[in-house]
Amino acid sequence: MPLRDFKTHHTRDHAVWRFFLALCVTGILLVISTLSVRAAWDMYQTFNTAMIERSATESELATLHAAHVAMLATVKSFSSDRGLETAVRERFGMVRPGEGEIRIVRTKEEETPEAGEPSKFGQLFNALFTW
Repeated sequence: MPLRDFKTHHTRDHAVWRFFLALCVTGILLVISTLSVRAAWDMYQTFNTAMIERSATESELATLHAAHVAMLATVKSFSSDRGLETAVRERFGMVRPGEGEIRIVRTKEEETPEAGEPSKFGQLFNALFTW
């Protein structure tokens, strides 16, 4: 038996079809790779946006935590009678019955005496108790 020749003979039509098939496969692979790269880029953008928003949210959380601590201190001060009384006095200017308001008004003449000159009380003290 003679050996068969497995060499194939390609016709011109066959070569054209192979070229178009390779061109189609290359186009499909190009489209798939473009879509994959775009999906990866969109994922990166989403991740970057999420990191920025997380940073802003953590900053806001720290601010709210500080406000919460201050609010707890205020509420704790209201739990005692003294703290409640202080808050009412500061916010509304209220006083207890029998208390009055004292205003000290100083004029320019009544300002503190100079260091070398004793005050009236000092002069009286020196006059009574001279050694």
